[in-house]
Amino acid sequence: MLRVLVLFENVENLRNNNHVVISNALLTHGVRVSVGKLSSLGTSGARTMCRATEVLRLLVEGDNLGATASYVDAESFDLVWVMNQPHALIEKDIYQFLWHLSGKVPFVNSIEAISFLNNKNNLSAVVPLESVVEGYCSSEFEFLWNIVAESDERWIVKPANDGCGADVFLLSRKDTNARAILQSMTGNAVSKYEIYSPMVLGNVKKYCLLQKYVQQAEHHEKRVVIAGGEVIGSYGKILNTSDHRSNRIQGSSQFLCELSKQEADLSVQVAKNLAGKGILFAAIDLAYPYVFEVNMVNPGGVQALSRLSGQDYAAIAIHKILAAAIRGERDVAA
Repeated sequence: MLRVLVLFENVENLRNNNHVVISNALLTHGVRVSVGKLSSLGTSGARTMCRATEVLRLLVEGDNLGATASYVDAESFDLVWVMNQPHALIEKDIYQFLWHLSGKVPFVNSIEAISFLNNKNNLSAVVPLESVVEGYCSSEFEFLWNIVAESDERWIVKPANDGCGADVFLLSRKDTNARAILQSMTGNAVSKYEIYSPMVLGNVKKYCLLQKYVQQAEHHEKRVVIAGGEVIGSYGKILNTSDHRSNRIQGSSQFLCELSKQEADLSVQVAKNLAGKGILFAAIDLAYPYVFEVNMVNPGGVQALSRLSGQDYAAIAIHKILAAAIRGERDVAA
């Protein structure tokens, strides 16, 4: 029987999102599932270890799996699934442990891709260039402000490595707060260095992404769920009338929809490109012809598709992912 180690961070109070849904779908599929705490990764001799507990029943929201966790050999599993990003304070160590483990055990989503592709900077690595929105990423306020100041366009400003709509702003050169937003998003170096000087503070600059605003996203943005290198479903997003952000947590609503042929062709191409980078579970946000983002650590979409359609999309996703993972193992073995 296939043994899968699913790594979360919060195992003491499980939320009813992918943590519960995916674990239960694996169990229903006949897989032996253990849930481990991501921040507990370490080594014992040359072996990668973590605190984990085997799941012996279907999970419900609020379950505490940390209470029964004990150290296990992470290299004894057949497949590892990382469902959280590491905490910033221990990120380098955790990624090093995961990278070492990935040389011993197959991963649902490769550590290299999670580390280097799970952001807004490297979309062109998996998305055709003609479907990447014009954008600029920099920690230099003047560089980004000059682009805005010389344009009549509206722009989205957001962190390159954050999610759920955090610090996503819409601005144009006509807005009196545009300069202030860009200064803040790049670390407020102008103000801080004026007060304290670079010699005292050292680096305070932060990177942010300046991206041309796409008008059709207000009415035509879709979330496309990918599993095992295939598109398994899609739904549309309706923005909160008082917000420019399409994130569910920021108040958008969803409706079941089909993809047009052009949208489907683009999504299939991105799905194949992701699989080629070792990503078997992801969700992309698009407003044709543009792809805005690829979500690949704990991507939402399965629950919404299940709710909107009445079908069990978690089961569909697990079937596709495990089939692709097993094929990958056989290819490596050959």
